[in-house]
Amino acid sequence: MWTTRIRPSSLTPSNTHPEVPGAAQSAYSRSENQAAILALGLSRATHLRGVPQLIDGFDGFVFVTPEYNHSTTGVLKNAIDYLYAEWNNKAAGFVGYGVVGAARAVEHLRLIAAELQLATVRSQVALSFYTDFENFTTLTPGAHQFDALSATLDQVVAWSDALAVLRK
Repeated sequence: MWTTRIRPSSLTPSNTHPEVPGAAQSAYSRSENQAAILALGLSRATHLRGVPQLIDGFDGFVFVTPEYNHSTTGVLKNAIDYLYAEWNNKAAGFVGYGVVGAARAVEHLRLIAAELQLATVRSQVALSFYTDFENFTTLTPGAHQFDALSATLDQVVAWSDALAVLRK
């Protein structure tokens, strides 16, 4: 495996990518967001229970995204929009993959993160289908991608530590 995932043992793949069904939401606070969900007739699905506590328990994040129609995916955007306060004053890095390394998707995520008071780091990993995948399907990153990943992780950790005072 190219990277090692560090996560709580209770986190399983079935709940690592929560999705909110239905219409897109503007999330300014969790209470407003929950009110919007109830107004639309949506309730917290069983697979979303515990997601706010899970996200709140982390100090930083690395988002991995493909580029889809020059942006990130709707599923990731919905998952991010589901919460607000849990993202505040934390750090985020990005790993993108696509024809141009998901550069446009990552730029959109940076704008979204700014509205969530989520500090994004400069370094990122941009995996190209042409140079970092064999036959466009098997991940075979170049040596420079390991350096980019290391720099991204180092920056996320440093910024997470620096922002800790704001989370107290």
